[in-house]
Amino acid sequence: STGYWERGESRPLTLVVRVDGEADTLGTAPWAYRWTPYAVAFHGRTPRYDGTLTYRFADDLPIVVIQLTLVNRSGRRATFEVDARMATTLRTSPTYATRQPTRTAFVGDGSAFLAAYDAADTDSVALFVTNVGAAPDAPCEPAESASAFRYTRDLAPGDSLVVTHLVGTSRQRDAEAVRRRADQRVIVLALGVGV
Repeated sequence: STGYWERGESRPLTLVVRVDGEADTLGTAPWAYRWTPYAVAFHGRTPRYDGTLTYRFADDLPIVVIQLTLVNRSGRRATFEVDARMATTLRTSPTYATRQPTRTAFVGDGSAFLAAYDAADTDSVALFVTNVGAAPDAPCEPAESASAFRYTRDLAPGDSLVVTHLVGTSRQRDAEAVRRRADQRVIVLALGVGV
C-alpha cells in the first residue's frame, strides 16, 4: 500500500482553545516535546496560558490516554473554552481503505462517544472516546463521523483546566465492558501510575 507514506498527513484530533473568545488551534505552531516509545508530552506557552498535551498507551487495555492541561497565565480571571473533535474514520490494513462508522452515539450521561463499524474488513470493531477529566458542557451532536466535546471553565490566574480522553477500540460485543474497565482506571490515572 502506498498509503503508508501518507499517514503522517492525517490530523484526526482537533483541539481549539479559546481564552475570552480569542482562539488558538493547537498543532498549528510547534511545541517543545519529550517522548518515549509509549508516551509523548508537548509543552507550549502563550501570554494567556501554559499548555501541556500528553498521550500514552495503557499497560493492559486497548486504549490511548490523551490529556490536555491548560493553566491560566493571563494575570486575570478568564473564560477558557476547549473544543475537542476526533475523526472516527478508520483506515484498513493493508489496503488503507477508509471506513466510516455504521452507527455513532453518545452513551451514558453524554461524556462518552461510541462509533461502530460493520464492514467485513473492520472485523466489527467499536471505537470509543470517554471523558475522565473535566466533564464536557453538554453532549455535542456527532458530525461528519467525529466525536465532539466542548468544555468551558472560568479560571482564576494559576488555575487549570484538565481535559482527559480515553480512546480505545474493541470488538463491538466487548466495547461496553472495555470502556467500563477503562473508566475504573480513573483513580490510577489521577495518581500518575500506569493505566
